[in-house]
Amino acid sequence: MLCAFLLLSQAFAQTSSDAPSYWPDLSDEILSALVSERKEEIATIKEAWRPFIATMASDHVWQERTEEFNRCLSEGTIVSSSEGDGGAYFLYDNNHRPRYVIKPFDEDGLCVNNRKGKASPYRDDTHRVRDAIPLYESFQRELAASHTASLLHIELATPWTIVAIVASDVFFDVGIGNPDKEKLCSVQPFISETIGIGEAVHEWFEAGFETLGIPLPLDQDSFEQVNLLLWATNDCDGHGSNFLLTLHSLEPTYRLIKIDNGLCFPTRNTYLLNYLAYLPNAKVPLSMAIREKIENISTQSILSMLAALGLHDSLDATASRLRVLKALALRPEMTIEEMNHRMELLALPKGEQLALMQCTREELEQLEFEN
Repeated sequence: MLCAFLLLSQAFAQTSSDAPSYWPDLSDEILSALVSERKEEIATIKEAWRPFIATMASDHVWQERTEEFNRCLSEGTIVSSSEGDGGAYFLYDNNHRPRYVIKPFDEDGLCVNNRKGKASPYRDDTHRVRDAIPLYESFQRELAASHTASLLHIELATPWTIVAIVASDVFFDVGIGNPDKEKLCSVQPFISETIGIGEAVHEWFEAGFETLGIPLPLDQDSFEQVNLLLWATNDCDGHGSNFLLTLHSLEPTYRLIKIDNGLCFPTRNTYLLNYLAYLPNAKVPLSMAIREKIENISTQSILSMLAALGLHDSLDATASRLRVLKALALRPEMTIEEMNHRMELLALPKGEQLALMQCTREELEQLEFEN
């Protein structure tokens, strides 16, 4: 028991460079009480989603994906991933090929069962990775992003997602109280033969693309579609490591894929993070095809989907965001770069008003400064 307390205290101390200094000083009694509360909540959430998972078995596509995953699970091996701050695992099949990515929701950053020095016993408005995204909801947001891609008919922009209750001795439990190795997880297919966009961009810039000022060899349709997904979901985790490239054709051009969607659909339109907006491909106007997709977004379908997944606190922000997105897409001169900049303005007190103003980029930046 003492070892468990020391392990958890050390994890709290390492959570971030500006972590509150009083975390390691919690008494054993207080720490034990907080951990017990979190573990009870984790168990309650898991059981609340068990009927949902059973109900989804009536969906043909969901059923096929679940059955294939379960077959691989029965024969394969789960291995912990060293990448990232959250608890992610790879499921290898019996031929030692990675097939699925499994993410227990209670092992995310600042969750109590995080194994990577990013644990926390708290669940409040203060101790969060992003202040507008509650903890212990990443699986819902992963699922919501996947459903959004389907609703927008851009399914290839991100891996499909299901949720499952998976038991494995490999899963991490902090060790205080009764351990629970049966966990509620998001499950996604592992995408093979990919490269990270950061590595590719470095090589392209080394080859002179940046100096020439020409677009990178990315499939522009997929580039636009991934940007649309980021705007529609207000992704707060769109840094370079969360984009993968697959070879699209023999030219060659590369198709873009967004992964790790657990920090999307915030309760406020804040902290939109989009690495893609700084690439040369973002400097061209939105295509007619993507404008039509935006025009045809069914806001009500997305809001109903979020409500069905229990993300009620994200409804108002999503409705506001989609309203602005639709209005801006009507402007024929709108580039991807400027669209992203205006969507970022929604984080400001008068963000919606600023984002929709008819003015130049320079005038808009002056108004931002004044606000």
